[in-house]
Order: sequence, then C-alpha cells, then structure tokens
Amino acid sequence: MAIVEVNQVQVTFGEKTAVSAASFSIEKGETFSLIGESGCGKSTILRVLAGLQREWRGSIALLGEALTPGRRFEGELRRNVQMVFPHQLSGGQRQRVAIARALLLRPQLLLLDEPTSALDMSVQAEILNLLNRLKAEHEMTYLLVSHDADVIAHMSDRAALMAHGKIQKVFDREAMLRGEHRMG
Repeated sequence: MAIVEVNQVQVTFGEKTAVSAASFSIEKGETFSLIGESGCGKSTILRVLAGLQREWRGSIALLGEALTPGRRFEGELRRNVQMVFPHQLSGGQRQRVAIARALLLRPQLLLLDEPTSALDMSVQAEILNLLNRLKAEHEMTYLLVSHDADVIAHMSDRAALMAHGKIQKVFDREAMLRGEHRMG
C-alpha cells in the first residue's frame, strides 16, 4: 500500500517555482530518498508533506488521506507524520534528541531532512544504524533528503533524482549499489 502519493505537485514562491511537477509514491515500510542539487525542490516537498508549506497545487495523499492545500494537519495525520530537521542541529547528541522527539508519537511516516549533515563519520554511522533499526522495529516509512550519496545508498530502497523542480529519474536498490545515483 502506498503511504505517500504525490501527483503533479507544484509549489511557487511569488515568481519563483520551487517544485514544478513532482510525482512519486512511497510504499509502507520503504525508505525513499530525494536527491539533487541545492535549490531543486527537495526540502520544499518535505515541508509540504510535513504540513509546514501549505500553499501548493496538485494532489497528495498521506496514509490514505487526501490533503487539501492551505489546511493544517489534524488528529491522526499530525501524529503519524513527523519531521526531523537535523541541519538546524549540530552534534550527535542533539541529533539523537531530535530523532527521539520525532519518534515519541510512533509516526508511520518520518521525514528526514539531511539527518546526518555536520556530523563526523562515526556519529553519522551510529545515527543511520539507529534509524534503520527503529524503522525495522516499528515498521516505519522514511522519506529522506540528503546530499550524501553514501547515506542514500546505505539507507534507501529507492531514490529519486530531482532537478528543475521535477523528478528526473528513480533509482532502485540495485542501481544505487552500482552507484548510478551519484551525481557529477
């Protein structure tokens, strides 16, 4: 069952189009990643799916519930969709606290925006292993945004390359293991 269904979603800020026509779905229990250059719309999509960016066009269903632009998340949706911004945090301890806080509500969908940026390699590995363990234990679904190709390969079942506000290509696990998702 698809937990996330995004269809032709568009987000504009005045004259600037951040997301022009994004479409993808995420199955229950999957880790799906968005990769691409800075400014391609990855974090904007996370903010839409977290209910933080309420102005958008297109169609989105989360956990089987159709979203309405401009409306706040309420009830089950608010509890079941949580976001971790780790780029606003520094240090492994704070990262763990942010993840723990997001998991307190036992969400079905966890949105991870650069969860290991600014961490050294050993702490980064620890955080990723913690996320993988929690995902398995609680049958969670992750949507991950990261610039780090190694993090993407380690965590993801599938990854979508975004450019110019659109999904350009989707990589499966085998393609990532071959390194096809690495940009430049």
